[in-house]
Amino acid sequence: MAGLLLIIFLFPMLLESCLGINWPKPTDTIKRKNTLKITKRTDCGGKMYIPDGSKNWGKGEFMYPVIEVADGVKISNCMVQGGDGIHCLGRCTLENCWVENVKDDAISLFGTSSKSKYNVTGGGARNVGSKAIQFNGAGKLFVNNYYIQNTVEGIRSCGNCEDQYHREIKINGLTIVNLKTGQYVVGVNSNYNDKASLRNICIIGSTNVYPCKVFEGNENQGNPKVIQSEKESGGDGKYCDYKSSDIHIGS
Repeated sequence: MAGLLLIIFLFPMLLESCLGINWPKPTDTIKRKNTLKITKRTDCGGKMYIPDGSKNWGKGEFMYPVIEVADGVKISNCMVQGGDGIHCLGRCTLENCWVENVKDDAISLFGTSSKSKYNVTGGGARNVGSKAIQFNGAGKLFVNNYYIQNTVEGIRSCGNCEDQYHREIKINGLTIVNLKTGQYVVGVNSNYNDKASLRNICIIGSTNVYPCKVFEGNENQGNPKVIQSEKESGGDGKYCDYKSSDIHIGS
């Protein structure tokens, strides 16, 4: 049984980015009365964690996370449905974690150290009301072999957080399906000298999607201004680093 679980959860990592996946089925479903706070290395074994439906969870974008990961902790093979998905309070590794049916952001990353590294490897997000990954903290985010389906936006360096930082986002291996028309795979802020690099990206469904959008961020919670939208022909090399060969449209 353990061997079968390993195959199911590692299967998406073995695929080329432009192939579809079979979203894994949970081995068990656990209803939570409150956030599951994880403070040490944890393998969920394919269990699904969901809110119990009580009023304890809040509403809309102000819901509490189903899983909260402490600084420096790695979790793997966890499934989450609803609430505000997964929050990392600092450096973290999310390996083969799957998040769905979230009204706001599937994964939110926090932390104030410029040396922080966040790793999202394998897994995916689907049926999300806003972003697959919201990067609010400082440091570097590494996304490898990830799957996104039916979200409004992709991966975003926060555009209007009260505390802003320089952020770097490195993506290698991403399939993104049915992103909202006119939106982006990754969004960065030029005035904080953010930089995103994209490799092996596949965009399926809506083809009017930008691999990278550059914004002017702010700290007053206003709507960030779009500075430029980079198409699949290649990034500007400063804020958006990719070549046309890194982007695969509709295949």
